[in-house]
Amino acid sequence: MFGGSVDSGLADDGSAIMHFPDAPLIFTLLNANLRRGRPVDLYRGAERLAIYQENPAPAGTTSGNMGDIYQSRDLLGTADLADDGSVRVKVPAGRGVILELQDGSGNPVVTMREEHQLGPGENITFGIVEPLFDAVCGGCHGTVSGREIDVFVTPDALTGASRSLSVSSTPQDL
Repeated sequence: MFGGSVDSGLADDGSAIMHFPDAPLIFTLLNANLRRGRPVDLYRGAERLAIYQENPAPAGTTSGNMGDIYQSRDLLGTADLADDGSVRVKVPAGRGVILELQDGSGNPVVTMREEHQLGPGENITFGIVEPLFDAVCGGCHGTVSGREIDVFVTPDALTGASRSLSVSSTPQDL
């Protein structure tokens, strides 16, 4: 979202790094990118990020096990969110993953509906912290409140966009 880099060491071992400066906020985009306001308060109770791999349907499967959709997921791992909702994780590259926020008991708070995939060696930051969301993202994605008048401009968007407790931490290996 806000640039990134390629790390040849990560590429060699087939992994990538994802940094979420504010996971509960970015999940409002990953789950439903609507201009009606961001239900970030519903996700603030999350304590960890879980990452799943979606398995293909077995040969001969003609209908789903969840309505018309076949679903079979393996948990790759979980990572605790920092106090500010940030997290930095190392994940397998080159395969689709499903992201989920969980509460302290491991219950889903919100689960992504689509897969996400990173390239080998990719090191990227997803999203922005909530105080800057309306300035940087609100014009295109709608504001946290849902009110268009809340879009604003600030020079902090360039200096503080990806600042978080996890930005320079060692990635939690999933």
